[in-house]
Amino acid sequence: MLPHDLTIAAVGGLILWFGWYGFNPGSTLSAMDFEGIGRVATNTTLAACAAGLTALAYSFVLSKKWDVSFTVNGFLAGLVAITCPCYPARRRGWSISRCWSGGPGMVAD
Repeated sequence: MLPHDLTIAAVGGLILWFGWYGFNPGSTLSAMDFEGIGRVATNTTLAACAAGLTALAYSFVLSKKWDVSFTVNGFLAGLVAITCPCYPARRRGWSISRCWSGGPGMVAD
């Protein structure tokens, strides 16, 4: 079934992305660990961006069109993929490389 309103879907995805910052950085063990909270927020952002851009490029390769629904599904897949290991990921490249595989994995269905 084709999406009915991609604008509402994109806004809903962005609201979920914004809410993810309350969950991922907010779920660190101590709010006084500013370095850890910053690392978690950075990894969350990088993962969502990497997966969203990968899904966007993947959709362009498949259909020669830029597809918003692939992009929204891609960045949501990146958020899901980085939720568990976002605190121990000390190198930023690790979160990006992990979510490059999460983006196409979501849209390859």
